[in-house]
Amino acid sequence: MSDLSKKTLIPSGDTKNYIENYWTKRADAFAALRRQELHSEKYSQWQREIVQHLPPRKTAAYP
Repeated sequence: MSDLSKKTLIPSGDTKNYIENYWTKRADAFAALRRQELHSEKYSQWQREIVQHLPPRKTAAYP
């Protein structure tokens, strides 16, 4: 096993807590960034990307 494969970024044995703590600390900044994107060109970029993968819209049949 190489020295590189022995190294880890997450302390051993506590992966779940490490990830939970990371996102608990990061959540507010992450949410703020997503809100900013809703008012920028990124919104249109994401919308175009997502819409192309949606099924065709069904039209309602009215009597």
